[in-house]
Amino acid sequence: MTPRLLTIAVVTGCLVRLPQPVAAQPVNDRVLRFSRDRLGKKVGDGQCAALGTEALGAARALTNFPDHPHKGDYVWGENVYTMEAEGMGKKEIKKLGTAGAIRPGDVVQFRNSRFLSEGGADRVYSRHTAVVQAMNAKTGEITVLEQNFNGNKFVTRDTFNLNDLKRGWLRVYRPVPKKGNKQG
Repeated sequence: MTPRLLTIAVVTGCLVRLPQPVAAQPVNDRVLRFSRDRLGKKVGDGQCAALGTEALGAARALTNFPDHPHKGDYVWGENVYTMEAEGMGKKEIKKLGTAGAIRPGDVVQFRNSRFLSEGGADRVYSRHTAVVQAMNAKTGEITVLEQNFNGNKFVTRDTFNLNDLKRGWLRVYRPVPKKGNKQG
């Protein structure tokens, strides 16, 4: 803050907060900001993974992880949560971590996932990538920013419930800053 801005802040009684330099902001904040700023816009080639790749690149996070467990199952950082469902009838849910670990700016990778709500809303992802905007660990409600879903090759926002997973899996990854890039 320059002395003049400080003087104005004191004289007017207002608190003036200047934005942090980009490098000082946590990586997740930068991933979320990049994704949110592109709502309604096409990122890269419009594919879902382009949003993840470009958001992590803009946030100066690592992007060169090997696919796991199979080719095309992208890894976006440190795995903080995994949920897997088997069968559509009596489902068996396997979890690694807790939904409370999910943070805005984390990146979700879906594989053969089907979410079916009690109200009948049906959401199917064969392979898909999205960025977490918000997570309510108590209810399981997650809001994501995604593209190339329902034919929309631009960034959209959607909310659904993780507890509605009936088939497939999802993995949530925490972006990892590149060396020399502070987490914030």
